[in-house]
Amino acid sequence: MKNIREDVIEWISSLSGFQGGNPSAEIWVCGLEFQEDSNNFKILFKDNEYPFVKTPISESEIKTHIEENFKNEPFNLKIKLLLETYYGNGVINEKDIFTKSGKVFKLNLFPLGQASTGEAYPENSNHGIKSKSELRTISIHNGRFDKFKKLLNKNKKHVKAIVCCSRGELDTFVRAFENEENYHSRIKELLENRKEIMPGSGKYMNHCKLSTGQYLFVVPFLSGRASSLTNEKLVEFVKKMKKII
Repeated sequence: MKNIREDVIEWISSLSGFQGGNPSAEIWVCGLEFQEDSNNFKILFKDNEYPFVKTPISESEIKTHIEENFKNEPFNLKIKLLLETYYGNGVINEKDIFTKSGKVFKLNLFPLGQASTGEAYPENSNHGIKSKSELRTISIHNGRFDKFKKLLNKNKKHVKAIVCCSRGELDTFVRAFENEENYHSRIKELLENRKEIMPGSGKYMNHCKLSTGQYLFVVPFLSGRASSLTNEKLVEFVKKMKKII
């Protein structure tokens, strides 16, 4: 990490890389990363500049956001279905997603995009980070996840569930939302609470209850991967989630 610029580390350690929305919503959704190359994607960075132009995002500067291509963006449509199943009170529209008074808050574990699921970033990346492991280390040891926990603690009276997408990052999701002293207990609980979403589907969900009172669920990707949840399986997951919380 010695060759990584200080402003890059500072930016990673902030709340960069969120689609945003309403931190007081009952449902938070936490993805892994943007599914685009980290050299080219636009990031919600204050005034929608590219990365590393200004100072990092702070809690008070989290942008609210409505996707211009909402109707065609698979992940947004999955969140829409998740919310419709959860609330069961009619159609969810663009105003309910990624907006200040909406029904969901969307985070990403990591702020750098990655078009593939590979470990390595392109050698010519403008951020200088070589691998996802290196990015994970920076995030853990430079305060990024501390800011996640601070934001959750501030809104703990409102948030009921955090839906985390990527079962390959069970431990990282726990590190992002649970205090260090409770980490091992939450991991144990998460592994013990493993259920098949639908009989014979081969798709599983894990859950645990955080020390702040919310339930953390870990499920497969919602979209963009061969292993993503179908609409039918997503509906079944939300039904199970509602019974738990």
